[in-house]
Amino acid sequence: MENNQKQNRLHAFVEQEVITNQSMLVEWLLDNGQFVNDDIENLYPQIGLNTGRCCECGGEDRELDEDEMCADCQGPQEIFEWWLVTSWFAEKLKKHGEPILTNDYGTWWGRTCTGQAIYLDGVIEMIYDHLQ
Repeated sequence: MENNQKQNRLHAFVEQEVITNQSMLVEWLLDNGQFVNDDIENLYPQIGLNTGRCCECGGEDRELDEDEMCADCQGPQEIFEWWLVTSWFAEKLKKHGEPILTNDYGTWWGRTCTGQAIYLDGVIEMIYDHLQ
C-alpha cells in the first residue's frame, strides 16, 4: 500500500476511534482527587520477561532479574494529553501498554507522545496493522 494511502486510512481510523481531547478536564479531575493515579491502567511500563535486560528499554544489566527495569525506566509513563476514546479502542491501546483511565464517566487514553498528528503515532499503526 502506498504510504500516502495508508496515512489516509490511519487518519480515518483515528477519526472513528478517538472522540475528543479532554486533557484539561482529566488533569483537573486528577488534581482535585476525583480520579487518582492508581485508577490509570498501564501508568507504569509493562514488565517483560528478559533476564539480564531492562524489560522497558532493553538495556543490558547483569544485576537485573526477570521482570525488572533499570533505574531510568522505573517511573510512570509521561502522559502529555488525555483523549476520550471508544471502549473498543481503549482495549487495543491497553494491550499495547498505553495508559488508560476508565470509570463511569468515560474512557480516556493517556497519550505519551505529542507534537504530531495522532495517526502518526507508532502505536496507532501497530493496532491498525493487526486489524489487516
